[in-house]
Amino acid sequence: MSLSVSKNFTYGTDFSAAYAVNSKLGVLAKYSKYSQKDSDGNGEGSGNILELGFGYFKPISKFIVEGWITYGNGKFMNRFLPNQNVMNDDGLIDAKFRRICFQPALTYQSKFIAGSISLRSSYLNYYDIRGNLYGEPYSASDNLIDNNKQIIFEPAFTLRAGLKNIKFEQQIVWAKSLSNRNFEYSNIVLIWGLFVSI
Repeated sequence: MSLSVSKNFTYGTDFSAAYAVNSKLGVLAKYSKYSQKDSDGNGEGSGNILELGFGYFKPISKFIVEGWITYGNGKFMNRFLPNQNVMNDDGLIDAKFRRICFQPALTYQSKFIAGSISLRSSYLNYYDIRGNLYGEPYSASDNLIDNNKQIIFEPAFTLRAGLKNIKFEQQIVWAKSLSNRNFEYSNIVLIWGLFVSI
């Protein structure tokens, strides 16, 4: 069994657990919570997602070939000071979302160091969208309603170093929408954390 606690460099924390059912099959659970405030104090946002999944893995010498499928439900909210110069701007945008992911990966693993390259593809579906941030005639909510289904490609590199059963973890993730190149999504995310194998 493995446990991981990770901190996003900008605004979030991830908690995950994975368990090997046998020598080739595993299950996992992950909870992520995010929050951020504007430096000028004019707005803030937060969100969370719970994901469950299963996967297949095959050790080959010091390498592990693996693939995971996950399903998650989450939500987010943003609160900004309304712009008095824009009609109907209420400074709000809230939504719920579903995410389905497929993530193949190749991992090198030794006693004191491990490195992994993964190529995650995600299907995002936003729903129950509320608020009128930026007002009329075209608000942020309207934009999200028009682009509520997205395919996101997220390659990542993960490095772990430490003792046999406990390692520090660093990860860099690059994300890009394949559905709409102008869709606002975090392009590059840096994550650090602690990985424990039981």
